[in-house]
Amino acid sequence: MPLHIEKELNAMLDRGFSPELVEKLVACRQARWKARGHIDNEKREPLLWAALIPLLTPQQKDTLEAIQAGRRQIYPLLAKFAFHNGLLTGFQQHFSPEPLTSAFLELVNHQVLERTRLCPPYQRAKEENNTLSEQLRQELEDPAQNLWIELDLLWEDLEYGLALEAFHLGYRAALHTLKAAVGHDAVTGMLHDILLTEYDLGVLRTSMEQERMDAAAPPEE
Repeated sequence: MPLHIEKELNAMLDRGFSPELVEKLVACRQARWKARGHIDNEKREPLLWAALIPLLTPQQKDTLEAIQAGRRQIYPLLAKFAFHNGLLTGFQQHFSPEPLTSAFLELVNHQVLERTRLCPPYQRAKEENNTLSEQLRQELEDPAQNLWIELDLLWEDLEYGLALEAFHLGYRAALHTLKAAVGHDAVTGMLHDILLTEYDLGVLRTSMEQERMDAAAPPEE
């Protein structure tokens, strides 16, 4: 029986990007943001939800739940697209003769979020979800509208964080492949680019940033 390679590759990706992995990626980015002193979205989301629900009609509540479910369906589509672009970026850096010159690459914005038209399943699902979100916003009045806008922005942050972590996962997969196929020297020769890329992705911090965060941290009891 012949092997349908494209089907097998897609099945491998689907197995790899399980709901559990997607949740791990989101949680990882939440932890990074929290460590940098950002708002704790994990705690903020249920508070916004609890404040908003009593202000909605039953139909609006159903719409809100449909929007939330739709976003959950979008997550693995975005994660796989970001992963592929991270993988591509790692190989591009290896084969390019020109070193990176800036740490402010905004890789995920340029390589993923501005190119989602290249991922039609994600683009369609996102547009449908955005239509529902806008309909709900127009139906609401203050304070419900303000709460909904804040919750919607929080969900947008979660998607961006997922894209960052999935891109980094793909980038590291490229480095892993290069080490396995070419040898460790293939990666050590990319150290300059790796440091700039991981700084851009928010994985690394400078010593000044770390000292500032340490100074701002509450004292241990």
